[in-house]
Amino acid sequence: MKKIISALLTLGLILSLCACGDEKKDDTNKSAKTESSTTVTSAEKTEPAATKKVATEPTETEAVTTEPEEEETEENTSDTEIYDIFPEGVTYTEEYVMESDPGDNLSPAEAALTVVDFFSEHFYFYGGIVNITFDDIDYIYSEECYFYTVEDEMPTTGLCAVNYATGEIYVYVEEDGEYRSVYDIFDNVEGTDVSEDTDISEDIDVLNWSGEYGGEEFSIYINNFDGESFSFAVNNLRNGEEILAGVAAIDPDDKNLAIYGDCGFYLYEDEENIDFLAAESGEWAHLRGQYTQY
Repeated sequence: MKKIISALLTLGLILSLCACGDEKKDDTNKSAKTESSTTVTSAEKTEPAATKKVATEPTETEAVTTEPEEEETEENTSDTEIYDIFPEGVTYTEEYVMESDPGDNLSPAEAALTVVDFFSEHFYFYGGIVNITFDDIDYIYSEECYFYTVEDEMPTTGLCAVNYATGEIYVYVEEDGEYRSVYDIFDNVEGTDVSEDTDISEDIDVLNWSGEYGGEEFSIYINNFDGESFSFAVNNLRNGEEILAGVAAIDPDDKNLAIYGDCGFYLYEDEENIDFLAAESGEWAHLRGQYTQY
């Protein structure tokens, strides 16, 4: 009996030890699972931070896309500086688009400025040029030129051209139906060196004849005044027909008097009134009278 009881006690002790061993295994497995789960969770939480860091890197691409805008701004500034070379009151525009760079030759704007400067000095356009437009590129005497439309304060519209290689200026003469060099029109101008004798702006002994004068039936338009002579045209106010035109010479002994053939002009000191002079029985007697500047 004692042996049976002793055997039972031994068996119970063994089973108790086995149960404790299983619990320790379960605890170990649970701990391992918990650590694995914690590791995975921690890794999952740290990955998005790296992802966010990568997402902020494309700022370099944004910086690159702004560069073309800066270049475009510089080009626009350059164009503005070109047009700023014209004096105040003069408007310059380009209707014709250049297909290539002029290189060492004059640019359209630079050539247009030579036109403005030349004619403001020679009084070819009464009151000075106020608008000049670059229209085209074509040939004059086998030389390529820029072509312009110009307008003065009257307003009077004319056509000009400039040889962009030599700087020679041409004017369209309607009576001849062709462009003529200004050096042919102004007898005292040789080559590109403008004679100082043509600058009469500071000569108090010379009157400025340039302008348009109106009478009852006719008008007298005077331009190309260089201090010694001027071009004129007498027109019928009713139909605009040109009655008489030519070049009158200033009398060397009388600054107020200009002679053309058998007729003449007398400019008063106020430079606002002019008399057309002709013999009573002469061909141009019907043009006689006083004309007042518009």
